[in-house]
Amino acid sequence: MSELPLLIISPDADFSLAMAAHVKRELAIACVIVSGNKEAKQHLPSVFAVITTEIPDDAMTCPVITVAQPPVKLQDLLDDIAYILHNQLTEEVSFGGRYSLQLRHKQLKHLASGHSVLLTDKEVALLQNLARSNGQVSAKEQLLKEVWGFDETIDTHTLETHIYRLRGKFRELSDDDIIAATDGGYKLEL
Repeated sequence: MSELPLLIISPDADFSLAMAAHVKRELAIACVIVSGNKEAKQHLPSVFAVITTEIPDDAMTCPVITVAQPPVKLQDLLDDIAYILHNQLTEEVSFGGRYSLQLRHKQLKHLASGHSVLLTDKEVALLQNLARSNGQVSAKEQLLKEVWGFDETIDTHTLETHIYRLRGKFRELSDDDIIAATDGGYKLEL
């Protein structure tokens, strides 16, 4: 359902493992388990939502579901996760007021002309990751890990190929070269 994992923050390992197993079985969503807010910061923003048994940290940039320690009504929790997923799929991401990414339809639209192009799942995930960086450089290794799940030891040209194709789709819509290559990464020029 979601390419990004769900982050579970709880010092109770048994509780976390049971919850992660249930979420994976019912919604087919991978989970990352950490014991506290400090450890959770290492996984942001590469998760789509956070479940926490603690008071949420202000640094959380994604939806947060706060749960009490066991017992938890798992169906209520699954409903909350499904609601977050639905809202993320229907969202529209704007790029510099010139483009919008319609997540549900996997469509990149040039706002001035009204023209649009279809994107692949990986192109959508790549654009979302670049957009979350707010104009800062996203390292190649980080993008390979977050979009494809590759570690830094993998030698591949997958990222460069997808960036090339994504740039071509932007050029179909306008003359903008919105994706800038930098030493070691890429960023959106908004």
